[in-house]
Amino acid sequence: MKNPIQDLLDKSSLSVAELAKATGHDDTQISSYKTGRVKRLPKRFLERMSELGCDSDKLERDYRRWRAEESEKVLSKIEFRSI
Repeated sequence: MKNPIQDLLDKSSLSVAELAKATGHDDTQISSYKTGRVKRLPKRFLERMSELGCDSDKLERDYRRWRAEESEKVLSKIEFRSI
């Protein structure tokens, strides 16, 4: 599964800076959503995305699912060894 924020940027041909301006966030915040550094997308961001015509419930669900999948990929690489 692709990060839904990256997917949104790709499909809309928006840059991170443009999405930041449209939602009232800064570039750093949008980049953190794009890379999965936040567990959940902020309510204010989702509300603004909804105002712009995006299905924010689906965006939130997809983001959480994508992030969980990414976490599982990382955890599967970790080999726990007894000390």
